[in-house]
Amino acid sequence: MSTPRRSRKFHPRCHSTPNPERSLGRGSLPISVFGWYRVLVFSRDHRDTICGVFHRLRRLTHSLTARYTHLGGETDAMEDAGAFLTFYVNDATEARELHCLSSCQLGHLKVRVNGRMPWMRLTPWYSQSIRSAVLSRHDPIRQSLDLTLFHLDPEWRNDFCALAQPSCLRAVIAIVAEEMPHLVHLRLDKNYLRNLRPFFGVERRLPRLQCLSLANNELDDCLSELQVFRFLPLIELNLSGNRLPPSHERSVRNEWPRLRILNNIELYPRPHQRISSSLHNSRGYLVSRLCQETGMNAHWSRGALEVNDWNYSRTLRAFWTFHTNGQIPQKAFDSA
Repeated sequence: MSTPRRSRKFHPRCHSTPNPERSLGRGSLPISVFGWYRVLVFSRDHRDTICGVFHRLRRLTHSLTARYTHLGGETDAMEDAGAFLTFYVNDATEARELHCLSSCQLGHLKVRVNGRMPWMRLTPWYSQSIRSAVLSRHDPIRQSLDLTLFHLDPEWRNDFCALAQPSCLRAVIAIVAEEMPHLVHLRLDKNYLRNLRPFFGVERRLPRLQCLSLANNELDDCLSELQVFRFLPLIELNLSGNRLPPSHERSVRNEWPRLRILNNIELYPRPHQRISSSLHNSRGYLVSRLCQETGMNAHWSRGALEVNDWNYSRTLRAFWTFHTNGQIPQKAFDSA
């Protein structure tokens, strides 16, 4: 007799991010860090159909909600490429049931389950969802963008999107460059990032990016991955919580000598930098810094600082207030 099926009512999905090193019990099936599981069905019978395969699987399981179903395997892993059928489930219990099916139950079919993330196609609808999620996290006053735990955004209640997938990260970077080219602060914490190559050329797209946080990701080759940011005028960088060697701080300081804050710790100037440190408080430096951060020319930057008694923080707050309200004329941004 087959196992009775439960009612296939909609149940809200849990998007928790468990420890990837734990396992579900049987065999070597790990808990997916994103909560999604890839299910690959292999068949020796050329007469099999998608409907026929799912009919058999649903008879053998209590509940099965398959997502992103397609014929064939996935190309991001060699052992997944030869499957007859691929689909995904967003439920650890469903994944375990499928993983535990025996060859006696499956007959000529073979089912393999792993914790690899869905390989998403950037359809127009999906791209628009990414845009909505990114824009909802933008603070135009501070020119900051917080993409922490992006895969848990409310936009993805029933879908998958993770910055750890290069195609998703590239799409996000393109949206940021288009919608917020004057971005100064970017936070990418807790996204399981390992590959930063999609950021190549970011200095042309986000030339004013100065503060970058990559805390609690999966970076293990510090300078190699961070080379994509080498032309940015970074003054603050957070790499804490990554699998980096103890010597990474020295290497980072050598690569970005202008850094003032590293891993949430304020840096003291090195001996050869102390001679010029007094210049950082000079009025010329403040004018130059305001030009770089706001895009205003030197004449307007100097005037704004004078009005605010050369208080840089107050000047910057005033700029973003007036800029947001459209009260700064275009000539303030024209070359003097």
